[in-house]
Amino acid sequence: MHEHITSSARRRTALAAVGAVALSLAACGPTDPDDEASSSPDYEPVKTTSTTEPPPSSSSTPSGEPRPDPPDGADLLTRAKERMSVMSTVTIDGTLAMQRDGKSSIPMKLHSAGSMGGGSSQGKHAGASTTTLTTDNGGKLELHAQGWFHYFRANDAWFERLGTDETRLAKYSGRWLKIPYDDSPFENLNPNQLVNGTFFGESLKQVQVASTSGSTDQLDGKWVGRLQIPGAGDDEGVLRTMWVSLDPEAPEVLKVTYGKNKNRATYRFSKWDETNDDLTPPKGAKSINEDLVKGIVPQEAG
Repeated sequence: MHEHITSSARRRTALAAVGAVALSLAACGPTDPDDEASSSPDYEPVKTTSTTEPPPSSSSTPSGEPRPDPPDGADLLTRAKERMSVMSTVTIDGTLAMQRDGKSSIPMKLHSAGSMGGGSSQGKHAGASTTTLTTDNGGKLELHAQGWFHYFRANDAWFERLGTDETRLAKYSGRWLKIPYDDSPFENLNPNQLVNGTFFGESLKQVQVASTSGSTDQLDGKWVGRLQIPGAGDDEGVLRTMWVSLDPEAPEVLKVTYGKNKNRATYRFSKWDETNDDLTPPKGAKSINEDLVKGIVPQEAG
């Protein structure tokens, strides 16, 4: 994600879109996963159409359902936001690219599941959640957010892929560590903040909502709404594309792509109010100083 990062530079991390996001929305390359991809964190993304291309021209789904009329973009986005604001939990899987000290981007997968903390609530300490970031060499960073603490551990491959020289932290590879939430660089990686930072507040202004265009598209063999959300201010063109259920009773966000270049993030959303990942915090975690954690998470690739 790009627009939702409001904390200090040491805490800048990826979603989106969206991000977005994803969320995001995360062996992976910085391309979008195929529309038929599973929502599990182990799907293999393949190249798909650009977010600026028109939807497919097919007039029916494989089951023979005719293409429905296009939705009003602003209305569907508004209802989707209202739906999210009352959800308790969600699961987010995605691909994204992150950078280490402005160097080449590192493709990653993200799996984040757990509490939404009331959806539009801006409380950082909302509920419990678990997040995993994985790299193409088998690197893994595991996170548990629980109340006022973040628990985390990274394996040797994670430090190798990031090229970090922070040996003071690398010596704890494979061990669960604990840090107060307010000192954590991981705050933007839990479901609550991924959703808030993509769809609420300054990350999605009302002028953008009002200018959102709607069409129909096929996702996982079903007709869904496809929303093109313009950028704000100096950001021109479509920065976010959303796929939303056309169920009038449950207009749930299903997928978001974020960004205009090949490093755009993609997130899949599932299990709204049904997420059941194990959110029990690990036992025996060692408390760690915040200065040791600064290099463990790279920045989102711009």
